[in-house]
Amino acid sequence: MSKNLWIIDDDEDELYLLHKALNRLDATILVSVFSDAEQAVSAWKQAITDNSYPQLICSDWNMLPLDGPDLFLTLESLTPEHQSTNFVLVTGAFPSDMKSRMEGFKQLTKTLLKPDIPRDLALQLISLLP
Repeated sequence: MSKNLWIIDDDEDELYLLHKALNRLDATILVSVFSDAEQAVSAWKQAITDNSYPQLICSDWNMLPLDGPDLFLTLESLTPEHQSTNFVLVTGAFPSDMKSRMEGFKQLTKTLLKPDIPRDLALQLISLLP
């Protein structure tokens, strides 16, 4: 079974650099990138139909109009009970309301501080893939 990772970030440069770093570190990982949460929700609905879920979804916390925590709540609400996908939130700085916003997440694997070097984040994400 191939490893499948989704990355959601509204910063196109971040997406490009992280995608490139992941491919250089492990070319066997199927990486899908989405530049906004709405694209990810549409892809998730298709994944439900196709029964082809990613093993890990990594989203930026700060996106508009739907931020990372709201994206994960939306995906969780659509997810069949038997399905388990790991979720990771990344942020440049931990928001003051982080703890209260995280309480409802069932499948949140980790919250990471975005490192300055995309390769460092890529290594962390690879370590979280089953």
